[in-house]
Amino acid sequence: MTSLIQARLLGAPVIKKDGKEIFFPYNKVNALVYYLLVKGTVMRDELSGVLWADKPDAIARKNLRNAIYETKKILGPDVFISPRKAIIKVNPAIRTEVDARAFEEDPGRNLDLYQGAFLQGFFIKDAAEYESWYLTERDRLEALYMDALLQKLKEAVAVRNQAKVTRYGRMLIAHDPYDESIYTLLLRTYCEQGNMKQAVDLYEEMKKLFREELQSNVPPEIEELMKRTLHQEKLEKQEQGIRLRQPETLTGREKELQQVNRHMEGFLQGPAARPC
Repeated sequence: MTSLIQARLLGAPVIKKDGKEIFFPYNKVNALVYYLLVKGTVMRDELSGVLWADKPDAIARKNLRNAIYETKKILGPDVFISPRKAIIKVNPAIRTEVDARAFEEDPGRNLDLYQGAFLQGFFIKDAAEYESWYLTERDRLEALYMDALLQKLKEAVAVRNQAKVTRYGRMLIAHDPYDESIYTLLLRTYCEQGNMKQAVDLYEEMKKLFREELQSNVPPEIEELMKRTLHQEKLEKQEQGIRLRQPETLTGREKELQQVNRHMEGFLQGPAARPC
């Protein structure tokens, strides 16, 4: 039975052979393995160029031969093969699982594979071309992740699936906590669906984050959205002769009701009256 090589490259990189984590003697061997597992087939001159661009060609080729030798000692002699002298590739007969490649094939189905930035925390000295490659890959894969998450969020909003709205919205915020557009979409969704407790909580969270981390206020359009929605909510409840909900729906939720009412009054009376 052939070996199984598994590579986790989204997040801090880890290589496993038959379920056991393995380690290479120096970082440029790691870099070589990551590059080959992502690309599949590479020209030898390309490899020596990305990893040893600062060296004369003869030394770069020698360094590449040594790195390949170290790789084969640890992974096995048949994991990387050379069908032609100028090429090195992953042996198609060897079983490999590379999270970055699987994620890229279908980001929407494979969101859980994205456990962090591509090659997070990995660095090698004197290899500017390699650094440029993995930073470009990092940005591209991150964009795929954000686009897939945003699409999932929009689908959840369309079918009014509140649990998924919150799940995907929170995942987006965790990845980019300063993206005003995500807060705006979530707040508008909560307000339209009448989930004022969640809307107020998220608004207060955003206000605190922006004040402490960015020394700035919540954008005026978000402030206006909350004020307008809470004002409309108050008018509708006054017409029904209650504050926010019919009594039978509020059993056990008195504290929640009081909190939302305080925020509503604060918004409608202005910043001076708003609870902190």
